[in-house]
Amino acid sequence: MPVGVCALAQAVILWYMFAFIRPAGEQAFLHYSAVLGVDLVGPWWRLIFLPLVGAGIIAINFIFSFWLYDKDRFLSRLLSIGAAACLLGLVFAMYLMTILNS
Repeated sequence: MPVGVCALAQAVILWYMFAFIRPAGEQAFLHYSAVLGVDLVGPWWRLIFLPLVGAGIIAINFIFSFWLYDKDRFLSRLLSIGAAACLLGLVFAMYLMTILNS
C-alpha cells in the first residue's frame, strides 16, 4: 500500500511540475513562510529539485525497508509509511509552489 501511495504522489508531483511550471528567465518563488511570506527566491529550475528529493526519499527509504524486512518487519513497514507521508508533504509543497508562481 505505501508503495502505491508513493508512486501516485511522485506522479502527481511530476504532473504538477510539467503542467504548471514554465521555464522563464525571471526569478521564481521557492519558499513561502506563513510568518515571513516569500523568503526564498531563485531561478525557476530549482523547482526541479522537489521531484528529485521525492525520488531520493523513495529510493533511500525503500532500500532500507527491503534490507530490514527480514530483521524487523514493523520497522520496515514504518519506513515505507514514513516515505509515503513525506511524499504527501511534497505533493502539498509542489501544489503551493505552483499557486505561488502562477
